[in-house]
Amino acid sequence: MHWYERKKSFRIHRFLKDHPHIMKLYEIFEQDNCLYIISEILEGGDLLDKINNTPRFTEEKAALIMSQLLSAVAYCHKHKIVHR
Repeated sequence: MHWYERKKSFRIHRFLKDHPHIMKLYEIFEQDNCLYIISEILEGGDLLDKINNTPRFTEEKAALIMSQLLSAVAYCHKHKIVHR
């Protein structure tokens, strides 16, 4: 993805402020050909690591994660933004 496309994606992301399952993006700025992104701190690693490190990954846990993911995607669609 080129710089222009990334900056455009981040500008769009700024409209997605009030959903509990979408990372908050506070500021973006460019200086000396570097793009700086200020976002909320997210702890715990990525989803695949969490699934792989869970001794018993139950259907109930999978259903909760899918519900959260689909809720975030529906929120994006409501704001005319398509996740790719």
